[in-house]
Amino acid sequence: MYTAIRDRSEFKKCKKYIEELWSFYHHLSDQHFLSDAKSHFVERLWEMYLAKALSNSNHKISSGGSTGPDFKINFHSTTFWVEATAPGSGSGNDAVPDLAINQVNDVPEEQIMLRLSNSITNKVAKWRQWYPKIKRTGNNVFVIAINTCKIESIQFDYEPPFIVKVLYSIGPQKMSIDKITLKVTSTSYNKRSELKKKSGATVNSSLFLTKEYSDISAIIYTNHNMLSPSFIEGSDFRIIHNINAKKPLPDDFFKLGWEYRVINGEIRTKRRDCHQ
Repeated sequence: MYTAIRDRSEFKKCKKYIEELWSFYHHLSDQHFLSDAKSHFVERLWEMYLAKALSNSNHKISSGGSTGPDFKINFHSTTFWVEATAPGSGSGNDAVPDLAINQVNDVPEEQIMLRLSNSITNKVAKWRQWYPKIKRTGNNVFVIAINTCKIESIQFDYEPPFIVKVLYSIGPQKMSIDKITLKVTSTSYNKRSELKKKSGATVNSSLFLTKEYSDISAIIYTNHNMLSPSFIEGSDFRIIHNINAKKPLPDDFFKLGWEYRVINGEIRTKRRDCHQ
């Protein structure tokens, strides 16, 4: 992707857009950013895109430094630490399989959810290492930002998205159908509190329903490929709030995208106005 956008004329608009992101972002980057972008292009592009999206919600962004997450934002007397990650399909028996050409494909839902769960738990582990070292005053909030555009099968995501299923123990959908009219009379979801690896080991798929992950205030999630120059950065975001967060994300933190909250035991979705 890096060399194609750099060298091929059909990606001229994409290249121009990325250079615009770099003009915005360069003061936040570290000394290795440009060289690392050649081998981890999507990850570095995601960092730039995320920073621009946060600024679109009127936030002033600072670098997290060498001993903390990627960004920090001071808002309502609180420091919000934001860490970006862009997981791939993984390797081994639990990797998300590539799509087969010219044939019917099953959506590898469990493998996708395993990748998401692994990405979150890894970042929480890093946060717990960083926290004693970062310079901080007052309230500190941790937010993980996940972009899954490197996982090919993620294009088949639907409502509720895979990330919400991982966080809130949502399993396959079930329907009740009237035997006479054949009309759907009700729909609901089975509960799925764990995922099973090929080895037989189990992985928690109800991360936000336990106190163990109360470090996280929210997850920012997207599968957008970030190469749409006309796109409003952040309007593609899904922000999933943690019902058990020690320090919840404020209602007015984001002005773009969709927000997911648990209210009275149900997941409620709210669309933010892209033109605010």
